[in-house]
Amino acid sequence: MSCAPCLAEMPALQKLVDEYKGKNVLFLGFSTDKATELKPAFFQQHPFDFKIIPNAREIAASFYFLGYPTTYIVDQDQIIRNTWVGGNVLSKLDAYYRAKSAIDDLLSTTEK
Repeated sequence: MSCAPCLAEMPALQKLVDEYKGKNVLFLGFSTDKATELKPAFFQQHPFDFKIIPNAREIAASFYFLGYPTTYIVDQDQIIRNTWVGGNVLSKLDAYYRAKSAIDDLLSTTEK
């Protein structure tokens, strides 16, 4: 995992994980790296608390994406409701605000 834009967004995504802990929200990260290539030292320097799925080339191939990192917001019916390519160097919290808005919208419709 050496994607520089991915590293920039990790703190923002971790902030979301912390805020939605205990709510009906699941965070997953997909890596095309093999499990043996996911270095523990990397995660010690860049901690985040969501499941990383290694060897996800087939999963990645089933999605159309233009670059890394790509974020998908998927609802409980497995419908992609929002997606964007990250790596915006102007705002490291862009991923946080975009995802938070989309997640809050989905939660507000499912809680009614």
